[in-house]
Amino acid sequence: MKQPRVLLADDHEGVMDSYRKLLASDCEVVATVADGASALEAAERLKPDVVVMDVSMPTVNGVEACRRLRNLLPGTPVILLSSYAAAAFVVGAFQAGACGYVLKHRAAEELAWAIRKAMAGEVYVTPALHQQLWDDDRGGPERLYGLTESQRELVAFIGRGFNTKKIAAAMGVAFKTVVERRRAVMRRLEIMHTTDLARYAICCRLRIK
Repeated sequence: MKQPRVLLADDHEGVMDSYRKLLASDCEVVATVADGASALEAAERLKPDVVVMDVSMPTVNGVEACRRLRNLLPGTPVILLSSYAAAAFVVGAFQAGACGYVLKHRAAEELAWAIRKAMAGEVYVTPALHQQLWDDDRGGPERLYGLTESQRELVAFIGRGFNTKKIAAAMGVAFKTVVERRRAVMRRLEIMHTTDLARYAICCRLRIK
């Protein structure tokens, strides 16, 4: 299987070098840059499969760079690395279009896996953040209230990274039923891609009943 081409962006040279070595056996690191503006330029020029960026960088921070990349290269997944564990930072990252949020001190264990998830069109959040992220029901955007209870429950499971098989088992329904409900939710929310639905689900932060 072809290794994913990854662009790394972090303003700490030592940290960048550790990430490069960490990913050496799983990915092809096509470039390393030290600020958000350089990340945008390199991404447009090199067209990497995945962009991995620190949240806190000079010139353009990682969240803003992620937002701009969504317009520049809408099909390129972005994983943000951060020391910030507050739920507001995680939600802000996914609102900007990120498909992954990995705490820096967990990068050695999780970054390669997050990249694999991104390549598969899925989202990833450091598991240690899950309890904090969903410790209250924010209700989500107003249009979410047009969903049925079973559809809202489906969105809640998607936000936690459950795949279709696990959702079916948790909800006690058939695999096909989950697929049909997901399609209905996407039509209702006018969402075209399952990755966008997963990102939206995390921003909604719905509690599983």
